[in-house]
Amino acid sequence: MANELTLLVSRVALFTSFAIVLVLLVRRPLRRWLGAATAYQSWLIVPCATTAALLPSAAAPVVRLVPILQPVRGLTVHATPLTSASPDALIVLWVCGMVLMAGRFVAAHYMFLRQAGQLTPRQGLHVSAGDVGPASVGLFRPRIIVPHDFTRRCSPLEQRLIVAHEQTHIDRRDAVANLLCAMFQCVFWFN
Repeated sequence: MANELTLLVSRVALFTSFAIVLVLLVRRPLRRWLGAATAYQSWLIVPCATTAALLPSAAAPVVRLVPILQPVRGLTVHATPLTSASPDALIVLWVCGMVLMAGRFVAAHYMFLRQAGQLTPRQGLHVSAGDVGPASVGLFRPRIIVPHDFTRRCSPLEQRLIVAHEQTHIDRRDAVANLLCAMFQCVFWFN
């Protein structure tokens, strides 16, 4: 079981790595030819490649080996099979990496919220006590955070544009997409 899981993870990692390299190679040309939105959406190739790696593959044809070189059989070297501890150790290492990466994401999020300090609701926005924002935060109750000097720092036109930009993130449910990306990064932390 552990050996099969190790092989599956290796296969998915290989497909994912190839897809990441492919996107990194074509992203700039795509941006020039088709625009930033298409270049950004090209990252969907990565989860598609991962899904493809998880699909069952067709069985390879069975090749019958014909013992032609009987006398040479005595010269062969017998390789020792991997012990069952090797795949288990890789799985433990993989899970530890996932947990550490998830912890890193959670710590960064809480550090951001701590830097924001007390949030004061004002005119549909949440004004940060610190110098944090503008940003949209929250998965279930999304809100827009702006810095405490937002009205002084930005003109009324800039304020409307910034709020519209952050509202677009909320309307498109970008927090969900970012959570999925973070989970993907946790699973493939080694990549």
